Amino acid sequence: MNKREAMAGVLLIGVGAVVLAGNLNLGPDLSIGRLWPLILIALGAGRILFPDGGSRISGLPLVLVGSIFLAHNYRVIHLQQSWPLFIVAAGISILCSALWEAPSKVGDRNGGQPS
Repeated sequence: MNKREAMAGVLLIGVGAVVLAGNLNLGPDLSIGRLWPLILIALGAGRILFPDGGSRISGLPLVLVGSIFLAHNYRVIHLQQSWPLFIVAAGISILCSALWEAPSKVGDRNGGQPS
């Protein structure tokens, strides 16, 4: 089974479950208009869990930005006051990238020979 197809299936199941819950008035106010950041979070989680030849870290910015927008949509934070979180998210992404990719580049400094 293709990993992208599996992730697309999980995403469709999630969207369908949210729409069904909204139609049946189950749980809190669940509307696609407020939950759209979950698409960013799901795409980022898919990149973290199933990297396609790239780094796992490439999904972290999507998860962080999606989380910020989701918190804004549910009035946990307000973008007008918390826009610096985007700067923090970029810094976390860069820091994690540097920490996770550093061990693989150690051999490259010495012509591919370990020191």
